[in-house]
Amino acid sequence: MVHADKHKGDTLVGQTVHVDPDDYGVPEDALFSLYAFVVWGSDVQGHEVFRYQKGNGWSAKYALSGTTLDAHLSYKGRELNPPTG
Repeated sequence: MVHADKHKGDTLVGQTVHVDPDDYGVPEDALFSLYAFVVWGSDVQGHEVFRYQKGNGWSAKYALSGTTLDAHLSYKGRELNPPTG
C-alpha cells in the first residue's frame, strides 16, 4: 500500500471533491485507499482498496458525514468520469 499525503485544502459539508491519485504521487498499479484527516476529530479511512490505473476513466465515490467528533466515511460505488476537453 502507498501512503501519499498532500494537503489540498479543506472539504466542507455539502462539497464534492475530485481527487486524482496521480496528484498525490501514487504510482501506476499501486494499491491505495481513501483516508480523511478530520481536524479536531477522529480521522476516518475507507475499507475499500483500489489499484491505481492512470486514465482508466472511473472514480470511486465517497460520502463524508457526521460531525467532527463522530465522522463517517461511506463508499457509494464507482462512477464514470465525465469527458474532459
